[in-house]
Amino acid sequence: MYNSFLNFDLSAARRVERMGKQDNIPNGMYKAVAKSARWRAARDSEDCCYWHLMLTILDGEYEGYSIPVRFSCMHPNPEVVEMAQGQLAHYMDCIGVTDPQNSDDLCNVPVLITVLNKRHEFTGSNGKEVDTIISEVVRFDPLTIRFDPPAPVEQLESEYQIAPPAQYDPTAQTGSPLHL
Repeated sequence: MYNSFLNFDLSAARRVERMGKQDNIPNGMYKAVAKSARWRAARDSEDCCYWHLMLTILDGEYEGYSIPVRFSCMHPNPEVVEMAQGQLAHYMDCIGVTDPQNSDDLCNVPVLITVLNKRHEFTGSNGKEVDTIISEVVRFDPLTIRFDPPAPVEQLESEYQIAPPAQYDPTAQTGSPLHL
C-alpha cells in the first residue's frame, strides 16, 4: 500500500526486518570516524549550545554502530565551557585539524576512541524517572597510536634465550666470594 504523504510503500517497509534499539558498545578502544558534526542549541535552555558529533565504529564486531559525542561550548558555567573547549581541541589535534572552517572539517578522519559504559539517571519527557546504561566516549587518541596486546609467554621464551636460574656453589674456588 503506497502512502503519498510518506512517499513509499508501507506494506513493503513492514516486511523489512526492523533494526530495533542498538546494544551498548562494550568498554574498550575502537577505530571510529565522525560522520556528522552540527552546532545545536539545548532543548531546555537558550544559554546552552554544543557541538554534536555522531561517531561510527569502523571495524570489528560493532562496525556500523553509532555513538554521539557532545562538546558544550556555550554554557552558563564557565568550567563546563573550558572543559568542552579543551576536549574539542584535543579531538581536533587527534584528527590533525588545527583551524576548522566548517563542520565538514571535523568529519571523515578516523580516530581511536575509548568507550566506557556509565549509569545515567534522568527524568524523561513523560515525567518518569529513567535509569539506564549509556556508552560514552571518554577519550580520543590519534589513530597512529597502536595498542597491541602483550606477547604470550611462550613467544617471549622463543624470542629470548632464557637461561635457567643461577646456582650458588659454595665449593667453587674462583677467588670471588660468590660464583654464579
